[in-house]
Amino acid sequence: MAAHISTLVGAFYVLLCFLYASMSTLAGQGRQSVIAAVMLVGSWGIATPLCHALTFGPLAHIGIMGIWWGFVGGYFTIAVLLVILTAASDWPALASEARVRSEVESIRATTASPLPSFLSREYQPLSRAEMPAIYLSTVT
Repeated sequence: MAAHISTLVGAFYVLLCFLYASMSTLAGQGRQSVIAAVMLVGSWGIATPLCHALTFGPLAHIGIMGIWWGFVGGYFTIAVLLVILTAASDWPALASEARVRSEVESIRATTASPLPSFLSREYQPLSRAEMPAIYLSTVT
């Protein structure tokens, strides 16, 4: 039994590599809502009912292996959908959106800071002539 589960778990982790690589790519594209929808459908709509059916169902009462096969079925569906969505991405449009976002961020970085002067990047330490006398008496 342990040998069968170990083999299945090993294959499951290879599958998860594709899932998480696609998920990270889609998250980097700013498509987190797509990821959430696919994960919701795959985890709760496919994996959970499949785990229950394979573990306790009358047609395929296979015990603990049913839980693992249910997870593999659900997460395989998620991985396939996320890989398809990643491959079908409009990469030129995404690149131009990223370029626009980076230009906006560079404009924000060069405008005046809303922070007080002592917290902004333009802060310059006081010279000795500008330091209060009480501070100078403790330094010297």
